Amino acid sequence: MMNKNILKKYFLLSFFVFFASYLTLGFSQFEYYKNDFILFCINFLYGFTYSLILFFFIFIRKPNLRSILIISFIYLFFFGFIYIYMIYDFSGFFFQFVPSDSPMYHQFGLDVSRTNIFSGIRYLTEVTKYGFSDMGMVFYVSVVYKFIDSPLFLKFVNLLLNIASTFIIYKISIRFLSNKYSLICSLLFSISSINLWFLISGLKEPLMILIILISFYYYLLYQENKFTRNLLLSIFFSFLLIFFRIPLFVMFLISILLSELNLRRISISGLIAFALILSFTLYVLLINYDIIYWYSIRQNWSFVENEFKANNYNYLLSFISGVYGPLPTITPNLIHNYHDVSVYASSLIFKMFLGTFFILSPYFIIKEKKQVLYPILFFTLFHVFSLFFIEQTFKLRFAMPHIIFYYMLSFFVIEKIENSNFKYNIVFYFNNISYVVFFFLIIFWNVLRT
Repeated sequence: MMNKNILKKYFLLSFFVFFASYLTLGFSQFEYYKNDFILFCINFLYGFTYSLILFFFIFIRKPNLRSILIISFIYLFFFGFIYIYMIYDFSGFFFQFVPSDSPMYHQFGLDVSRTNIFSGIRYLTEVTKYGFSDMGMVFYVSVVYKFIDSPLFLKFVNLLLNIASTFIIYKISIRFLSNKYSLICSLLFSISSINLWFLISGLKEPLMILIILISFYYYLLYQENKFTRNLLLSIFFSFLLIFFRIPLFVMFLISILLSELNLRRISISGLIAFALILSFTLYVLLINYDIIYWYSIRQNWSFVENEFKANNYNYLLSFISGVYGPLPTITPNLIHNYHDVSVYASSLIFKMFLGTFFILSPYFIIKEKKQVLYPILFFTLFHVFSLFFIEQTFKLRFAMPHIIFYYMLSFFVIEKIENSNFKYNIVFYFNNISYVVFFFLIIFWNVLRT
């Protein structure tokens, strides 16, 4: 007997937890400043309309690519305008409530836009904070500012980039999902508050994600037709990740190498080639001190160390956060500067409850011998466990490179279970229990952080 309506059950239960969490914290959450309460209401409205759009396409009408792209742009433009206004009213800037790297990207990008490209590159090597790892974003900002040197125009261009990202998400996922599931998966990420926040914050994640998606898209094309051109394009775009976050380039290379070795059943020559290329990537790591530093930080987040007082359990918390989290901080708090993280909390709730299906993805991919998913699975697992190792799964910004693949792998499992005779009972009970457990965990987390 086939398991039907798992996607619908997932959506309804996730929506119930979302609604109950916001309702509980909205009426019982101590004292609000005026701005906190307004932001809380807007965040709830975003999550509610997000749910309505998903409900429409899951239950009422089959989506099509054109409608998904149009809705994504209009929806993100509308709420992006509201959030940008609130950010400006709160801080006097167009970046974040509590700016991090975005003012630096803005200022350096502005400086570079007023010079020629060679002087700009020389300037970047002298002033960027993290060397290569920030040059890509500064260069991108400088190119945009060549036309209109305004943070608002940059955010508009980011929305256009999101259309391209959504399109490529669909083109990748259609290779292992049905048309309906590919479109819903694309929509689930595209209009999520997670994605919106990075589109309007001025950080480098939107462009970085687009480059990752393009790299995988061309590699999948290479798997299909074996055209060397596609492989070279894949490697070229992945090489650009050096100018955003260097370890991602290494992870991508290792992922496609493992995929190729698996497809070729690991010949002796393949092993030798893999060893040589792996040695080269390790050499690249060693000569870039900022990568070694990034991987050797191993410092616990202050809220874990100070509030949980449980250093011995940080790996456990980090693992749970890597698979199911990060946990959503629903309530804005002026004192603790939780405005930024509260914006994307609603979509984190929907992401959390894909965790069980994500855990099952290696089993189904191996069982189905779904070779198209090998590189995506390798990259996602590599990235998740890397963050787990350095105890940085609590920070959404570090998790962004794999989140869209997290969605894809989870949807692959959901559709496979729906269309198979897989014994879903144990998974069903475990998944239902997780909704109850994580509801109380969300409440506890938000109360603890106030």
